[in-house]
Amino acid sequence: MHEFTRLEGGVWTVGHSYGYRFKQEMRDFLAEHIKPNGKRWAYAHHCFKLMEEYAPIAAEFVRGEAAGADLAFEDAALLTLHEEICHQPHCTAFMVAPEATRDEKALLGQNWDWGVELAPHAGMLELHMRGEPAVLSYHYPGLWTSLGMNEHGVTLMWTGSGYFPELRPQIGVPTYALIAEALRRRTARDAAEYVLNAPNAGSFIFHIADPAGDNVVIEGIPGKTRAAASEPILTRATFYEIDEVVRLSKQVIPAPARRRKKRIHDALTSLEGAITVAAAQELLEQPPLFRNEQEVVTLDSFVAVPEERTITVRRGLPNIGQWTAYTL
Repeated sequence: MHEFTRLEGGVWTVGHSYGYRFKQEMRDFLAEHIKPNGKRWAYAHHCFKLMEEYAPIAAEFVRGEAAGADLAFEDAALLTLHEEICHQPHCTAFMVAPEATRDEKALLGQNWDWGVELAPHAGMLELHMRGEPAVLSYHYPGLWTSLGMNEHGVTLMWTGSGYFPELRPQIGVPTYALIAEALRRRTARDAAEYVLNAPNAGSFIFHIADPAGDNVVIEGIPGKTRAAASEPILTRATFYEIDEVVRLSKQVIPAPARRRKKRIHDALTSLEGAITVAAAQELLEQPPLFRNEQEVVTLDSFVAVPEERTITVRRGLPNIGQWTAYTL
């Protein structure tokens, strides 16, 4: 089971509490997985300027976090750029509209695939920041909203992308800051509009849904985002599917990613109208979705029901656990 942490107060104060609580973990994560240097600090500085403009609450959190962890401000800002700097293929995700489920409640699911050495860093957070919606999130040190949902039921899960070929990041709002800011919104449409209008630094595929049944997939390459047409079942496996994004990224899709996409899409469409949380959980436990490859494994699996404000989580490799429910 994941360590669960609940923090409350003003935005800066919650950031400070987070930094203080995960001080050593942030230092270790930074040294092991980001390896700061002058070029990276300069990049973080430029990206933070855009965070201040387009992701002000995330920027304020980072200020508090740096103070709490007694870290140089540039290091705390650099942590938010983990996705852009450590650009490793990861994750499979899906989103199901109410009309495709048995109980007519939207649900989202995801496997979080990373290097097995990152497994000890993962945890669950509940953040109550004054003036902001409460948020339930999965986190790594300095990546306080790796995925999650807010008190309005707005839920975001995602996969990485921009790998085939690898796309270089640019100066922009870091992916993890975009996630934190999107989860400030009251509806999926509001969250999607925010992401589509912010200058993004890196590559990603976001799945965003809410209790009303609105669902949207947003595909991002550095500096550009596009939304896919809404469908009852939306699935992704680290590669782009929107024609314009495919063209701009010059994407060539490897066979293993295609197989994961086909597996998840076929399984969900075969159950359309009768999909349940249990069925979604079982799907995420099956190969090739549950990954055990040389460099990438499934660290954790998630199924969320926005209407119920609940995320169920199952620890993956190296020590597989039972499904545990967290309710906001």
